[in-house]
Amino acid sequence: MECPFCGALNGAQFLRVDNNKRRYYDCLACKREFYTDDDNWSYHLTEKTKKREAEIDEERARVEAKYDEVEEMFRMSSRPSWSRQLPDFEILEKILDKKYAAMQSPNEKSWLDIAAEITSGDRRRDYGAPLVNFLRIAILWSAYMEEYISPINVAYMMVLMKVAREMNTSKEDNPIDILGYVACIQTMDQDLKQHGYEQGNTIFSEYTSAAQLQTLLNDLFKKGMK
Repeated sequence: MECPFCGALNGAQFLRVDNNKRRYYDCLACKREFYTDDDNWSYHLTEKTKKREAEIDEERARVEAKYDEVEEMFRMSSRPSWSRQLPDFEILEKILDKKYAAMQSPNEKSWLDIAAEITSGDRRRDYGAPLVNFLRIAILWSAYMEEYISPINVAYMMVLMKVAREMNTSKEDNPIDILGYVACIQTMDQDLKQHGYEQGNTIFSEYTSAAQLQTLLNDLFKKGMK
């Protein structure tokens, strides 16, 4: 039968009938379990499904709060003129909407948790701290483009690369990596403050060249940054 919640044709399969003559179904498309009352054929979500959707909504709120924070940082950061024309994360919101609709189990790790594990685990060991890695990338890109590109710009451009890939083929690692790059912005800010640069990421708005970034990187190495 057609799912009354997502509209998938032949998506709902019959499960059982309880003692109250309620007929239970499970939708293969949206993973919702629901039942119908024989008296009026109205459809109701089961408590298990309601709980799962509440947890998904809570996770969505966490992600949206993170993007609100990033959008504010995005507006305040120094960016190339072309990037000011970008739609403020509208594409990312569509990606998140699509991915959350496909979530199957509330017991799975959230993308925020997975992104945090990746950026603080294997990738940090392989590529170094985000601050060091993004400084190196910014230095190289600035030299190649002959235009100042800050480590914050690097993070946003890596996000846009993942958005472009997602627009071609939808894969779970794309939104996870997007969140990882966003998390790296906060990590860079924290590392700068821990090494004596109280202004954090705003220091990059004071710079205008790759040479200044290289001087900062050298100073961070002297202070024990790895």
